Amino acid sequence: PNIAYYKRGQYELKRIVKYATNKGFTDIIVVREDHKLLTGLVHCHLPDGPTAEYRLTSYVPSGRIRNRGKSTSHTPEVILNNFTTRLGRRVGRMIGALFPHNPEFRGRQAVTIHNQRDFLFFRFHR
Repeated sequence: PNIAYYKRGQYELKRIVKYATNKGFTDIIVVREDHKLLTGLVHCHLPDGPTAEYRLTSYVPSGRIRNRGKSTSHTPEVILNNFTTRLGRRVGRMIGALFPHNPEFRGRQAVTIHNQRDFLFFRFHR
């Protein structure tokens, strides 16, 4: 909910952050790609930070997963595992803030984000 997509084009990140702050956004995620493959994400919490940069290594689009459940418009439950260090708690709160805090359990959807040795594993369950 409350998501907007804007094509980045050739804009630099400072200009994007200024625009998003003026529009009243709370977070922005800039997706980095190389030769049509996703390689990373930059996550900025607005207006004053913090900012995190994530490198993507094993992204599998949902269309390539056999026997997958169909996604619904319900708000998923967010499960954060093993964010126990000081940095882990900060990153976990940043990621958790991207999702609304009122999951709709009837939709039976969950997003699991697991931290293991500074690697984050994302998974959508249905």
